[in-house]
Amino acid sequence: MKKKKKNKGGRPSKYMPGRACRLVLRIAEIMTPQNFAHYCSVYHLAVLLGVHIDTIYEWQKQHPEFSDAIKRWETKRNATAFEFRGWSDARWIFCMKNWTGMTDKHDIDMPREFTIKVKRIITDQKLEE
Repeated sequence: MKKKKKNKGGRPSKYMPGRACRLVLRIAEIMTPQNFAHYCSVYHLAVLLGVHIDTIYEWQKQHPEFSDAIKRWETKRNATAFEFRGWSDARWIFCMKNWTGMTDKHDIDMPREFTIKVKRIITDQKLEE
């Protein structure tokens, strides 16, 4: 009698090695400032691929070629975002900070007394005034 293979459980993956990568790269290719709002987030990719956003992240971990396609798409998205001006300034700034790692510049001026005390604690030497 033939032995049946035990099912691992769960639904089979929708991932098709060439298809998902080609679709992501095609989206990156056709992305322009005019259609940017339709392709700018991972949520948009998930809808176009017909999967949940968590699936996108899982595929990135499991399939290096898909991860590379996503990185190329992100590069194109970030480059296109600089040209895109269809949103309010606040929304554009928020998205750019999240996507490209931009940050606000924070200058903090410390009083001289504080600097002297900190330096003395660190070096354990008295500074000459």
